[in-house]
Amino acid sequence: MIDRSADEQTANFAVLRRQTAAEDDPGTGPKGPFGANLRLARRVATGAGVVRVVPANGAMCLRADTRTGAAWACVSTADARTGRLILSLREPGATATEAVFALVPDDARDVSAGTAGAKSNVVVESNVVALADTEADTLSFTDAGGQQRSVLLP
Repeated sequence: MIDRSADEQTANFAVLRRQTAAEDDPGTGPKGPFGANLRLARRVATGAGVVRVVPANGAMCLRADTRTGAAWACVSTADARTGRLILSLREPGATATEAVFALVPDDARDVSAGTAGAKSNVVVESNVVALADTEADTLSFTDAGGQQRSVLLP
């Protein structure tokens, strides 16, 4: 289990640069996947629900509490910088996704969600994009180098 965020993580995700607060820790113990330490988590309240950004050993994680427990998604820090850290919550058999949370780096610009070719801009709150009751199938943004990044939403 890690005891601090890696420099690469804090350099790319402002949410990890803010001081932790009591509500950041979900109180379920410190351990998570890939050595994630929930005592280092940052809580982000969104219109789609609460998600926590959690640094791990060479990875970044998102954790959301659901009716049946905690849902986690983790990717390498390098993949998180390209927008590939996505956590989708969907009821079995549902056509729309209940909630989608994605982590984007500080330099992400023109962030949008797409459905069947149509795109709409989305709000980024503390490095987190959150979509509620959505049929969106892609997330796109422009990085600091001007490269367009696009990932499929699970």
